[in-house]
Amino acid sequence: MNPLLFQTIKFLKAARRLLNRKTGRRNKGWTQKTFARDKNRHGVASSSKAAVCFCMSGVINHLAKGREQEAEQARTQITKLVPLGQIVDFNDAKGRTQKEVVEVFTKAIRNLENNGVS
Repeated sequence: MNPLLFQTIKFLKAARRLLNRKTGRRNKGWTQKTFARDKNRHGVASSSKAAVCFCMSGVINHLAKGREQEAEQARTQITKLVPLGQIVDFNDAKGRTQKEVVEVFTKAIRNLENNGVS
């Protein structure tokens, strides 16, 4: 496995962990309508140290500093798995669930682990 592929898988797994984590009593590492939220559920920049939950793009942005290649590869894999390649529209769709969002990351990881491509 080439090093960038390996690092992209690690990146996607880290993103999935953040989206799946608990914030307080809520199982809400994921959010809609903003890139990130703080513990009080206020919108913050995805790069903020106060950010505790993220949208799909926000979590990639949050982890990207110093890992731009992995972030770009992760974004490419996620884009392939959502309708019309619209990450924000998929994330923010009415009725979308955290489970559905996390599953996209799981599929991207599985695709890379099994095939190296999707």
